Amino acid sequence: MRQRLEAAKSQRKLYSKFVFLLGRETPIYILQNLILSFGGDYVLQDDLPEDDKEAAKVMKRITHVCVDRPVPAASMDKSKEYVQPQYIVDSINNLFLLPTKPYAPGTVSTKVFCLS
Repeated sequence: MRQRLEAAKSQRKLYSKFVFLLGRETPIYILQNLILSFGGDYVLQDDLPEDDKEAAKVMKRITHVCVDRPVPAASMDKSKEYVQPQYIVDSINNLFLLPTKPYAPGTVSTKVFCLS
């Protein structure tokens, strides 16, 4: 019983080291709930400060950019992971972090990853 409780606690912290930037075209309300439920944080694209210095401070915190449309490689920040919303859902369904490459924006996948 104790082992199950410990496993459940660690699973609730799945996104504890992540801050997601949620693009305006993503299903924001669902993603907000999922990210917070699993220990993560998020910033909405529409809530980024207009001041460049302030926006840069916020962007330093971002670990993952969640968008639902292709992003030109030239505009991608190499220090961040770019994923589609399905990455968040599939990682939760599997209760561990999946690789981000299959969820890159513009990647078409007919698979739903469920390894458990």
